[in-house]
Amino acid sequence: MTNPIEAPPEALLSATSIPVGELPRLIDQLTAADWLADSDFSSTRVTGHRTQRVLPFSYCPLP
Repeated sequence: MTNPIEAPPEALLSATSIPVGELPRLIDQLTAADWLADSDFSSTRVTGHRTQRVLPFSYCPLP
């Protein structure tokens, strides 16, 4: 596992167009697809770890 993720749900939702009610289901899908590990969702925190197959946002091969 790599890079822990911990954020309030509002921080994730403000950067996307995901409706509030969809976030838990999407977190489950990312975990099932092996993009997240040890994920957990509550009304105050989303936690987990990006798996090694997912590149960090700071790494982008495009200019």
